[in-house]
Amino acid sequence: MTTAQDIITGALLNINAYAPGQALDSTIASLSLTSLNDLLDSLSNDQAFVFTQNENIVAWTPGTFIYTVGNPVGGTFTGYTISGQPTIVGVTSVVPITFGYTGVVAGQFLGGNLSDTSALIPSASTLVSYNAGSTSAITFTGAPTGTTANLTAPWAGTTGYYLITFSDGETIPSLFTHLSAAVTFASAITGTPTAGSNQVNTTTVTMTGNATATQTSLDTITYTNPGNFSFARPLRIRSGYTRVTGGPGLGLDYHFDVQQSIERYNEIGFKGVAGPWPYQACWQPNFPYGTLRIYPNPSIAGEVHLFTDYILSEFPSLTTVVNLPQGYNRALKKLLGLELAPTFGKTPSPLLIGQAKEAKEMLQDLNTSPVTTLRYDSDLVYSRHTDAGWIMSGGL
Repeated sequence: MTTAQDIITGALLNINAYAPGQALDSTIASLSLTSLNDLLDSLSNDQAFVFTQNENIVAWTPGTFIYTVGNPVGGTFTGYTISGQPTIVGVTSVVPITFGYTGVVAGQFLGGNLSDTSALIPSASTLVSYNAGSTSAITFTGAPTGTTANLTAPWAGTTGYYLITFSDGETIPSLFTHLSAAVTFASAITGTPTAGSNQVNTTTVTMTGNATATQTSLDTITYTNPGNFSFARPLRIRSGYTRVTGGPGLGLDYHFDVQQSIERYNEIGFKGVAGPWPYQACWQPNFPYGTLRIYPNPSIAGEVHLFTDYILSEFPSLTTVVNLPQGYNRALKKLLGLELAPTFGKTPSPLLIGQAKEAKEMLQDLNTSPVTTLRYDSDLVYSRHTDAGWIMSGGL
């Protein structure tokens, strides 16, 4: 296991820009971390440097032969989380929130990943729905205190959690029940609000996970806009197959060839030809959504297995711990040393250049796929020695 700081200090040692035991300056550390992540982005494009592939399992949509692939960041919004609840209340944004993208399915947003600066939203939580509510005035029968209070009239809206902004400026997520005057606050009131001049904001977002704590100050939340296939946009699709999930062919896999040339795909005269599953696919690494085109047009919702190159993950911080395969720690230290040398006014030594070349080539040699062996159906070649069939052709 290693951290970004281990790799950075190793790289700086290789160019004599750091001494053992020396405190790593925060500015230098930040600059070096950026360079390390830039290097990882670049190395992800080197097919021979990437050590594995990802298997992404999705499904065809019958009658659809063009798919967008990717899950880029769509933007941010602010809101308040509630402990043990999937609802984010008091949702606001400087720019009106638009969950969606311009693609095959306009406005698609379900399944977008959510993350927040306060780390109160569990990882892998996704967006379920967005309720574009409104802000309106509410009054209580008396000055609210503690964790409950009564409205002057029953709540006419939908049961759920919403955000109250009290007359003294305090904000608290609260549970409103349809046709009930009682309101339950997610936490006890600490200020001294009055019965009137209070506001309720009913704009909410529902997610798949439950928040780990109640947020009483604005939390910034990032959301993604997934394509038809919502895994991260791959640099390359190596291969794939369709698995039949029903009927007499249950469990059978049908391979399709992946072309990287849109020109070859464009040679197909009528691209909407129907078929049970595709046998050709064309991958266009557009940005931020890649485009996958298939032929023929599938008529069944087969299970799709797409094998894509692994993308080397960036280090979010200096102390992030990662476990890299054998040889990668050394290679990254040597290569990062070459990357940082101009920044520190250093000239890489011939020894460092040679070691970096050796470390990278050893990994490339290991990861390079062997040339595909020519195969044939064994039924095409067999001995005619024992079936006497040679008398019909003279053995030719």
